[in-house]
Amino acid sequence: MKKSILIGALGLLLSVPAFTQAQQDLSLNDAVRKGWSTLGPERLSNLHWIPNTTQYTYTEDSEKEQVLVRVDAVSFEKNEIITTKELGAQLVVKKAMKRLPNFNWLSPNEAYFFYSGSIYIYNTKTKKATKHADLPKDGENYSFRPGSADFAFTRNNNIVISINGEETVVTQHTNSNIVAGQTVSRVEFGIETGIIWSDKGNALAFYEKDESQVTNYPLIDYSTRPAHTNSTKYPMAGMPSEEVKIGIYSLKGKKVVYLNSNNAKESYLTSLSWDPSEKYVYAASLNRGQDSLVLNQYDVKTGNQTTVILNETDKEYVHPTHGLHFIGKGEFLWQTELGGLNQFYVYNVEGNTHWKVETPNVIVRSFLGYDASSRKVWFLGNDKDKIDQHLYVASLDQNGGSDFKQITKGDAYHSTALLTDNHKFAIVRSSSLTTPNSYDLVELGNGSISNLMTAENPLKAYKIGETRLETLTANDGHTILHTRMVLPYDFDETKKYPVLIYVYNGPGVQLLHSNWLASASLWMHHFANKGYIVYTLDGRGSTNRGIEFEQSTFRQLGQLEMQDQMTGVSHLKSLPYVDGSRIGVHGWSYGGFMTTSLLTSYPGEFKVGVAGGPVMDWSYYEVMYTERYMDTPETNKEGFELTSNLMRAKDLKDKLLIIHGTVDPTVVKQHSDLFLKECVKNGVQVDYFEYPGHEHNVRGKDRIHLMQKILDYVELNL
Repeated sequence: MKKSILIGALGLLLSVPAFTQAQQDLSLNDAVRKGWSTLGPERLSNLHWIPNTTQYTYTEDSEKEQVLVRVDAVSFEKNEIITTKELGAQLVVKKAMKRLPNFNWLSPNEAYFFYSGSIYIYNTKTKKATKHADLPKDGENYSFRPGSADFAFTRNNNIVISINGEETVVTQHTNSNIVAGQTVSRVEFGIETGIIWSDKGNALAFYEKDESQVTNYPLIDYSTRPAHTNSTKYPMAGMPSEEVKIGIYSLKGKKVVYLNSNNAKESYLTSLSWDPSEKYVYAASLNRGQDSLVLNQYDVKTGNQTTVILNETDKEYVHPTHGLHFIGKGEFLWQTELGGLNQFYVYNVEGNTHWKVETPNVIVRSFLGYDASSRKVWFLGNDKDKIDQHLYVASLDQNGGSDFKQITKGDAYHSTALLTDNHKFAIVRSSSLTTPNSYDLVELGNGSISNLMTAENPLKAYKIGETRLETLTANDGHTILHTRMVLPYDFDETKKYPVLIYVYNGPGVQLLHSNWLASASLWMHHFANKGYIVYTLDGRGSTNRGIEFEQSTFRQLGQLEMQDQMTGVSHLKSLPYVDGSRIGVHGWSYGGFMTTSLLTSYPGEFKVGVAGGPVMDWSYYEVMYTERYMDTPETNKEGFELTSNLMRAKDLKDKLLIIHGTVDPTVVKQHSDLFLKECVKNGVQVDYFEYPGHEHNVRGKDRIHLMQKILDYVELNL
């Protein structure tokens, strides 16, 4: 990998040479349909540590069958557990089993797996698979009990538990507005499940929401004759929202106790976590304005609040997205951006004390494990000004900064790390601009690394151009902005190329990483090979750069982001191989908002734009997301007017194609329809295309049609 320092607004430039063995063109069909399969990097499947051992399993492929193998991380002794042929014979499979199911280890000798609608437990001693339970055909939102193959699930908005195949109903709501056991707050605040088991599996906590006051929003289904309406609950900014509460169910007591959270009706509950003793649960209450948070402890038996653990306020917003990690002796780890970066704080419930874990300039991305004897925590994170990710270890003792260490090295992105129960080993998966996928065994005590597998380049038979990573400086004179440039495979610096900018630049998303192809989609390489440069910039407001970077767009979404995108445009125009008169822009969702905003705010700068599923006015978007970044239409009238594309439709001068799914429940089609109405009202020409029956994105085989539509439009007008 070559590195060079550029002059002026540029910082470090990283580039990857084009693949030298390129042979065939990359078709759009291959780019779209095979990007995550045969043209994606090879992975180790079925990769798991076996509990309470230093042994791991993974699946090996041979010409005729798959084999699940077990390897000892100390001796590297390897042995076979079972093959597809052997397992297929036990399950009486009609057709030859081609792939092994995923084995979830319960103990050194037992693992459960799913096959054909049932759960089986496989015993390595008896070498037999036994059916444990059938999965209910009408079940959804499964949550598995720790250490077992039992589970809870939802049926018709209620919770049911299955123990050894026997069902127990937990809630029995008949009002369709009452929803138990599902995600709440529209999957904001890191809430990815509605059911949380206690560590020992003797009880579960669950979210429950009352959507009685939330507007029923119509989504038209055109697949019937005549068309009919399917309604969804959609709380728009400033309008009534759902009311959330938390229930506790004990397997022994067989009754539900609701927490007496005493929070306002439309405030949010998140970070739901169990105490290891199963006597308490913890939940964070966040006001609807999202600028004040209180973390409370609750008694499981009574539901009463027992202790206020902590308070956080912020003049912009507090954004909790993590639960608690208990580390013994009444202590837990809490993740917060209170100090400017998302980092760990140790809280001692019994002693009512807390302190920050020293991880200088490093943003904590994910908790991996904690060792009680050494008082160390392992996590994945990144330097606030970089786009890599590494494995780190830090001391949890006060003033323990000297024990903070980066374990993995290099210009690479370490995406996952699996730790053994005794914290002696980790299996780390990573990639870089030049390495598609790599798995390494890391000895955590001394940092020694043994490579387990490095994937071959899956694109070696294709014409793939160079990917360049650069840094620019924002117009404030100091903020670092990361960019990516995808070049044609036959790139010639003496020629001039048109540019398509692919944009998102919204909260909670980072497009650029120091990983394989720098996270560029293969359609970008397909399009680049037609004689274009495809360019992306992560501007202010995007994630994993610290709270100042993220909150700089508060109450005026799109404004600073557009300035940063125009910094990228100015840089592009300064390059001798860029045709500055031929620049287009495309994005989806927030990227669609940005695309439309750029064309209406900077008329004449872009030849063409394609906006997919775009937000056109934030007053029509959902409560939780919008009010965090914009407040309400009533309290921030100027901000909503400033950021509204409906207000700027009259200023559109360039070619714009808007694309929307007809049943989009995320950015409802009303956004695009209202923008079209403003264009008609002001005599502005605009192009529009719908995908019937599709939601917020176009997936499956229809995605080829979508990408062809986008790229054809760009080619026609750029």
